[in-house]
Amino acid sequence: MFFIVKRQEPPKPHTVTELYIDLRDHGFNLPEKLEKELFVLNKYYTVLRYPDAANGLPSESVDEEEAIRALRIAKEVVENAKKVASRSD
Repeated sequence: MFFIVKRQEPPKPHTVTELYIDLRDHGFNLPEKLEKELFVLNKYYTVLRYPDAANGLPSESVDEEEAIRALRIAKEVVENAKKVASRSD
């Protein structure tokens, strides 16, 4: 959100954690507990950017429990980003 609000070209990192570190350096902070869980999203970020990185079908490498956890984390990140964006208006 920082880069959109500031109308800057966002970096093109290879992991969610790299992107977050750059955003954190610009003042965007997540709650500590959520920050420690970001690594879970790296697998999905990589596969979405590079579909052949999954070495097979994603449905064969992720179980329901892991998918639910990743979805919860992603939703929490989005909610935090929305809060920051609403303060930037």
